[in-house]
Amino acid sequence: MQPGTLNPAEHKSETASADSTQDQPDYSQEPYVFERFNTQVVFQKDGTSRADLQVVVKVLSEAGVQRFGQLVFAYNSSNQKLEIISVEIRKAGSSSFTSASAVRDLAPLASGGAPAYSDYREKRVTVPGLRPGDTVAYHIVRTATNSLAPDQFWFEHDFVKDVIVLEEQLEISVPRNSVIKLKTDPGVDPVISDEAERRIYRWRISRPTREGKLPEKNKLSDSQVPDVRISTFENWEAVGRWYAPFVREHAAPDAGVRAKAEELAHGRASDTEKIEALYDFVATKVRTINLPFSLGGYVPHAASETLKNQYGDPKDKHTLLQALLEAAGIRAFPALISSSHDLDPDFASPAEFNHLITAIPRGTDGKDWLWLDTATEVAPFRMLAVSLRGKRALIMPTSASGEPVAPLLVRTPADPPAIQVQNIAVTGQLDDHGKLTAHIHYSMTGDNALTLRMAFRHTPESSWKELGQLLASGDGFSGEVSAVKSGDPADTHKPFEVDYEISQSSFADWSRKILQFRLPLPALGIPESQESPDGQIKPLKLGSPLEIHVHATIELPAGYVPRAPVPVSMSRDFASYRSNYSVKENIVEAQRDLEFRQREIPEDLIADYNAFTRAARADEAQIVPVELSPPPRAANPDPSK
Repeated sequence: MQPGTLNPAEHKSETASADSTQDQPDYSQEPYVFERFNTQVVFQKDGTSRADLQVVVKVLSEAGVQRFGQLVFAYNSSNQKLEIISVEIRKAGSSSFTSASAVRDLAPLASGGAPAYSDYREKRVTVPGLRPGDTVAYHIVRTATNSLAPDQFWFEHDFVKDVIVLEEQLEISVPRNSVIKLKTDPGVDPVISDEAERRIYRWRISRPTREGKLPEKNKLSDSQVPDVRISTFENWEAVGRWYAPFVREHAAPDAGVRAKAEELAHGRASDTEKIEALYDFVATKVRTINLPFSLGGYVPHAASETLKNQYGDPKDKHTLLQALLEAAGIRAFPALISSSHDLDPDFASPAEFNHLITAIPRGTDGKDWLWLDTATEVAPFRMLAVSLRGKRALIMPTSASGEPVAPLLVRTPADPPAIQVQNIAVTGQLDDHGKLTAHIHYSMTGDNALTLRMAFRHTPESSWKELGQLLASGDGFSGEVSAVKSGDPADTHKPFEVDYEISQSSFADWSRKILQFRLPLPALGIPESQESPDGQIKPLKLGSPLEIHVHATIELPAGYVPRAPVPVSMSRDFASYRSNYSVKENIVEAQRDLEFRQREIPEDLIADYNAFTRAARADEAQIVPVELSPPPRAANPDPSK
């Protein structure tokens, strides 16, 4: 079975209805309320399954109408069958069922220019005449008609969160003689019963108010582990041995792949140069189709097919890269990983991963391995997104002779391949009315640069102004943004650059008796320390080492003379901060440099860190005093005339 397909988080439409009674809370401010959300899954010994989802949702606002005016259910037709049993609209005093003609079965990726993904389908149901106050009830059945892993099954489920749920039920039925592993969140334990040849696990959850929450997960972790997980796989080696042949068989280079590898590697002297050239091609020239494993299937397309199509999902792009590297005489291994949470070494399940990246062996202990992710399209060579770093990945290696080797869990690098650097330059003028006009220039590497590369690559140029406005707001700038420009996101061999103009009326108030203004510099965003829920000081995670360098040159109107603020210089083992200010006539220049050297501040240094951040923020808040220079004195009249 392809797991998680009935997970509420994956539905583009879901909800439940709650009839108003005197005993119920006031839901008038809610967009919708789940009255019932029931999931029932039955697994067979051979790995096939049937999953029923029955939902009743009360629509309470126009936002709810927008959410449930069309129901969308995704499935993979290669091994799944999706049936819409019923869709009912209940209005005051009446009810009606949506006709079969209202159901459309579409292949959105195939019709959108990716015919290789015709197996990914969506059934869409229009709910006619839906208005606030109506109730929608729907029932769907998803059947796994064949199993990619015979005699194995797996499943994960997240209970509905962040909305009102009057009743949610989950029921999982497995053969009694199947050996399964079950993991749940603390406090989310099932009621277990045996019925004939079946073992049934049942959960019942209710959240009648937004304050009602499931037991909270570890607040020290950003992990998003599903609430309920089951699997029949004994360990990760078994998962790897099952999955590895899918990639290996499709990564065999044919003549076309070999010719492309020779073309791309031509003139490259070292293996690293060849790897980078092949990576650049697959990452930037082969379009990424973002499709979850659970819906896109686990088997990649053949490398030759992806090369011909010039598009592929993450597993397809890895398979093409592995084939190109093999043609160049370089070994590469598939690495299964999760972008949402770290793989649990004690719980092996294909549902645990949602991404496939590339590992290239170097050295003897894995520390010098090269890790590549072609799916982002614009990540610099060896750059993994922060969601993939410092996590366990399931590596499926081969020997130098090409023979399979036992799969193993290896942790990805915690940091980017080079120090992250952000350079921001502000060149501006203040006029006689206090209006600021400035040019902002960013040049950066690292995580923020990758985020901006992806944003500009996937945003049409006509909408770049909105991107620039968001960037300016995030850095603490106000005013109107214009003339937004960026470097080529795919040019990953140099820092990413962004430029824009900004203007803000009344930035300075020259009518005041005391003239002053605050330097228009971006906020450095220094993280604040936090306490744990029990009031204890806890370590502060800073992330990968980072340097931020900010420079500003601000010209004031003629006759306005600024005075330089007091410079600051601090250095600790975990960070350093320096600022410097200078004035020449009516121009003030400022430089601020912040460097984070450690990934984490331990508990015993939190007090020192807090003092450091207070001093840095105080410097950011410094005001530039301004004086008016006296007008030039008139020349003395010649007494002889």
